[in-house]
Amino acid sequence: MGFFLESLWLELLAVGLVLLAAFYYWATLTYSYWEKRGVKTVKKLTPLFGSIADPFLLRTPLGIHFQNFYNEMDGEKYAIKSAENLQN
Repeated sequence: MGFFLESLWLELLAVGLVLLAAFYYWATLTYSYWEKRGVKTVKKLTPLFGSIADPFLLRTPLGIHFQNFYNEMDGEKYAIKSAENLQN
């Protein structure tokens, strides 16, 4: 018997889902910081990996991936690849 629900397993599942949703919100919030301030960013961002998910999962070579970033920015003076690079 659980504290709030009828089953302890249901409570653990509910807590796990809430924690997963909170982590997803936190992870996506960090990637929208520069977009809200008018700095052009790459569109394909995934939580936890940022814009480097494809090379990390070995879908595309790293050099081709950065070439795609360059082509996507199309002459912009400033561009952000991912939020992690700005924290240094």
